Amino acid sequence: MVKIYTKQGDFGRTSFFGEDVDKDDIRIELLGKLDQLQSQLSYAYSLSDNGGYKKQLMQIVATIPSISLTIGTKQNHLSEEDLALLETWLDELTSSLPSLQKFILPIGSPCCSYLHIVRSYTREVERCYINYAKQFGINEIVSSYLNRLSDYLFQLARSV
Repeated sequence: MVKIYTKQGDFGRTSFFGEDVDKDDIRIELLGKLDQLQSQLSYAYSLSDNGGYKKQLMQIVATIPSISLTIGTKQNHLSEEDLALLETWLDELTSSLPSLQKFILPIGSPCCSYLHIVRSYTREVERCYINYAKQFGINEIVSSYLNRLSDYLFQLARSV
């Protein structure tokens, strides 16, 4: 039997793409937040009953590992096409909704409310990414994708 534990983490250290680092390293924190974001998006997917948006959420869930891999390898695994597709979905959602006339409360159906939770958490991930980028350099596709993702989730929450 292959064990999934190494005991290395018992003392506050872990491996980051082959490099031994502290568990509170910004890269580990960011990967953990991306992991949590993927789980939250997956739960939002499970709450959605709209087939079209459900497919979009599934595609977004599938892009999160590409962001993590980009962080770990410093090579682009998230494409400009991924960003363009998200922007297309955002534009389509926006054009189907009435203009905002006032501040809205993040309440509604369970799916709507949870999308607002995921949206606000996406902003936290984005802030963590910016902190990471100060030390390791910014990837404009990742930065833009995270920013558009929170906008998309806001509009999606309005539409459900």
